[in-house]
Amino acid sequence: MENKRKIESRHRGFERRILRRILGIRWEHRVTNKRIAERTGINLIADRVKSIRWRWLGHVLRMAKNRHPFLILTLNPQGKRIELDRGVHGGGQWTMKDQGLTKHGMS
Repeated sequence: MENKRKIESRHRGFERRILRRILGIRWEHRVTNKRIAERTGINLIADRVKSIRWRWLGHVLRMAKNRHPFLILTLNPQGKRIELDRGVHGGGQWTMKDQGLTKHGMS
């Protein structure tokens, strides 16, 4: 799975590519991304998403301590993760490491 920075980088690249296409800017023009941002006055989508997440976090942190969103945010689950056992042929069966379930079922 890709990490957050890589995904954010791809989103930014896509957004810049679309803005360049809309404005008719080609690579020969040598226009920087900063200049395009100044020219359009548009905030990047990734920055908007971050802003919305921070606002939501502030909202949840101000909630009563017994509310579900607050409880989920502060949840600290115990135990081991469920993993997908790919096996020899690349198939997939879910197994629980701490319970000792086998690839074919509940032995």
